[in-house]
Amino acid sequence: ATPNHQMVIESTHDKTRFVAAKEFLNASTKDWRIPLTSKWEGVYPDTVYGIDPKAYVRVLGWYISEGNANYQMTRSGRPSTGSFAISQSARENTAKCLILEEDLDAASISWRKYERAYTLHAKSMPPLLRNELRSLGKVSNKHIPDHVLGYHSHLLRELLDALILGDGCTNARGHQTYFTTSKRLA
Repeated sequence: ATPNHQMVIESTHDKTRFVAAKEFLNASTKDWRIPLTSKWEGVYPDTVYGIDPKAYVRVLGWYISEGNANYQMTRSGRPSTGSFAISQSARENTAKCLILEEDLDAASISWRKYERAYTLHAKSMPPLLRNELRSLGKVSNKHIPDHVLGYHSHLLRELLDALILGDGCTNARGHQTYFTTSKRLA
């Protein structure tokens, strides 16, 4: 918007008026806000890559927080299409492991449990999901795919819950914190 752009603002007492955008930034309008003119719902797809959308965003959250891809080369010199891993200790985080297993099963992804991690079998995943997970980068470059940001708030909540199960915490009052080294996630 230009500084002279006229916009509607609303007071805390539900009075409205037009002001120039530059005026809105002045201290004289501190008790005024830009009113919401619509309610954004977001998209709730039927499936994502053939997977239930809730299961998809939860697996995505686990992968972004705790996952990694096998980037080794095959004997023929091509990149591996093999497995993915999600780190989670069965001994230290039994409850989280049960949730992770339910989420993987809901997405119909086959897996194998080890002492400190789960191996996800890439061949059990839709090719588009495999490609997407590999495109998310390594630890400091991981990000949420752009198409997910437009999802319905219920799906985004599921994504956040899975992210926090992996790399976050919830205190006794319900305040949640997420930790990351990725500038794109911060």
